[in-house]
Amino acid sequence: MGRTAPEEVTLQVVLVLLFGLESVQLSKSDMKSLNFSFNRLPMKLFKTTNISIINDCRLYFGTKPPGELYLKRREKFLVAYNSLDNFLCKM
Repeated sequence: MGRTAPEEVTLQVVLVLLFGLESVQLSKSDMKSLNFSFNRLPMKLFKTTNISIINDCRLYFGTKPPGELYLKRREKFLVAYNSLDNFLCKM
């Protein structure tokens, strides 16, 4: 995609890459790495190192930090998983 795709498209592609991550347990170190990586992406995308600007961009585009998204999705996944009536899932 490089610099040719609109920012909205780039951000949505990155969010798709997070799909399925909620099915694994991440350590604190993994969460820090995830947040760091996804903080760097908008910095490069919008050519700024100002975290305030990055947070404003997240607000404008309606995206949350990946750690926050992960925790929300993980909780939803675990609720759905625990409600399954599948023998293999209960093992």
